[in-house]
Amino acid sequence: MLSTPLIVALTLIGLSALIIGYLRHRHHSYRESVAEALIRADIAHEEIRTLRQQLADLNQQLVMTSGREEGLKATLATKETEHAEKIALLDDAKKMLRLEFEKTAQALVSQGERALSTRNQESLDQILKPLSQKIDGFQSRVNQVHTDLTGQNAALKTQIKQLHDVGQEMSSEANNLTQALKGDKKLVGNWGETQLERTLELAGLRRGEHYEAQQAFKGDDGQRLLP
Repeated sequence: MLSTPLIVALTLIGLSALIIGYLRHRHHSYRESVAEALIRADIAHEEIRTLRQQLADLNQQLVMTSGREEGLKATLATKETEHAEKIALLDDAKKMLRLEFEKTAQALVSQGERALSTRNQESLDQILKPLSQKIDGFQSRVNQVHTDLTGQNAALKTQIKQLHDVGQEMSSEANNLTQALKGDKKLVGNWGETQLERTLELAGLRRGEHYEAQQAFKGDDGQRLLP
């Protein structure tokens, strides 16, 4: 039989082996847990870094977007002011041209009828020259405004086109009048008077409102007389 001390010793050895085995197992499990925790920490750290970068990018985009919005608002306000100023300038030019035509309309009609009736080519040229100059000046101003306002809003373009068309019609009428004055002398009087009134109407002037046509009378022999 085994002695008591030997049994105790073997028991202690067995218990020690069990404890050592248990501790080794616990240590291995602990190391695995620590390694897994470190991996998860690295992943979490990377996710946090990514989220911070995304937040920074979003903040930068927000600042840029806000800046662009303010810039667009400022540009729009500037464009609206420029449009208003150019429209006002265009209206002033139209008013000025109308006043100039009104000042000369009566004299042009009176001199035109007198020159047409007397068939004096030199006088006709003197009448047509200032009219042509005013038409050229009008057309030049319209073209300049058209150039300055290219690419602007549609309403302004429409106004400019209307002015441009009026200028073209006025130039055409003046040219037709000049050609007719060089043609059949029997048709010059009535045709010239009609076309001159048409030219003044294209400029926005109305007979009886902005000018009066020279009155004509018939003598005892039936001939047309001018006062």
